[in-house]
Amino acid sequence: MPIWSSTIVSPLDNQSYQVSMVGSDPAATYKHRTTIMYLPIALRIHFPDGGVLDPTAPLACTGAGAQDVMSVAQRVYNSPLFVASPITSNGQNLAAGTGANGVQLIDGFQRANFWSQVNNTRYGVSLTQASGNPLVLDVTAPYGSASYRLNIRCGGSVKQVTVGVIDIDNFDAMVQGAVAQYATPNLLPIVLTYNVVESSQGQCCILGYHNAIPTASGTQTYAVGGVFDSGLFTGVDDITVMAHEIAEWMDDPFGTNWTPAWGNIGQVKGCQNNLEVGDPLSGSETALTAPDGFTYHFQDLAFMDWFYRTPAKGTGGRYSFMGRLTATQGVCR
Repeated sequence: MPIWSSTIVSPLDNQSYQVSMVGSDPAATYKHRTTIMYLPIALRIHFPDGGVLDPTAPLACTGAGAQDVMSVAQRVYNSPLFVASPITSNGQNLAAGTGANGVQLIDGFQRANFWSQVNNTRYGVSLTQASGNPLVLDVTAPYGSASYRLNIRCGGSVKQVTVGVIDIDNFDAMVQGAVAQYATPNLLPIVLTYNVVESSQGQCCILGYHNAIPTASGTQTYAVGGVFDSGLFTGVDDITVMAHEIAEWMDDPFGTNWTPAWGNIGQVKGCQNNLEVGDPLSGSETALTAPDGFTYHFQDLAFMDWFYRTPAKGTGGRYSFMGRLTATQGVCR
């Protein structure tokens, strides 16, 4: 996996921080475009109580308030996460200088992250599918997992949908088994589920995560994201969770990028000290109508400079992809 590293001195505490990200160094004289091969894996999960949550079925409710016309897996893997689309960030056309009419969503985020260094160049990190079709794997939810029937409001009506809950450690063991069987460290497995959440010590709900594990042939990274019917969670539609996790994988693939403490924002209560670009803005949502005519949704994402309290290099002099962060935090207490 192509990785670049740098050392950042934060003016907040005058400490040095080592940062490693996927791709090539945006500060290098020659601006490289990096292509990462990804392996799409869709888990069809069978629960002990008979419930089946199947990503080859369509969303029962989209952000438009209706059932989708294609499967969850098709919707995600044909979305702007993987198909270049016209995207702007804080008034800037993110495709400028690439020779194309659009960019993939997280490629665009990374270009916007370092805009003052890479604008009007081909710099970026693109994702290219390693197999012709997503792998659809039938798996059995571990003992103690359960599925529930819940009512949601979808447009002008109420629908009943199934939601599954699995302990995070048991779920990740299942994911790691699939990753070990089908992937290698030079590939990014992107694992999706439909209406499945994870619990931790009995507390719900984890919607997605990314991870890195040692293997005999190198460090294997992977990203996991749930796709949920609109109305189950506030500010969570179609690709929201997957965009969050892939962006965090790109900017902190090994989970080792430490930062000055920040927090009390987004999904974070209290302070934490890691480069999780989605966490400060969880619940925010932006609509993006793609070339296929479907309106997708993704959350705003924090730029690197927001965490280190360094001068803004991002689009429009802001500190997040869609501009919700206009300044950095002070000391987190």
